Amino acid sequence: MTWRDQRMLFTALGFLAVTMKDGNTESADLAYRARAMAALMEEFCRDNVQPGAVTLDMDSAIAVSAVDQMILHYVRELREREETVLPEDRETLLRLYDRLQHRAIRREQAEFYSNAHVQIVADRVLAYLDAEIAQRESDEQKAWG
Repeated sequence: MTWRDQRMLFTALGFLAVTMKDGNTESADLAYRARAMAALMEEFCRDNVQPGAVTLDMDSAIAVSAVDQMILHYVRELREREETVLPEDRETLLRLYDRLQHRAIRREQAEFYSNAHVQIVADRVLAYLDAEIAQRESDEQKAWG
């Protein structure tokens, strides 16, 4: 479930809670009270639900979105409290590490793409091609012996 999906669900539940309590859907402050209730639900879930408790298929877009939601949770918690409790299982930590590393590389690439001179790009391409050749030769040596 994405952050947007959660927000929509909390808003719907807030609306339901307010209308069930009052029985009046014509109230002038209904939308305000429903949003306030949704904000309370969201805060409660953010503070009391461990984001690493779900097993994820990392190849799916949903899984990436779920890891991004966990990252958002930990970032928010670190900003607000200057501390956080990370999940203890290795698999979830590796997923978080992998996604954070991917995001950092994308930021570095964006900077490189916007500023790198053609010759620097060509040199890096050649370096990666050399690394590919070295890896294939290493793999072939392992296969033979």
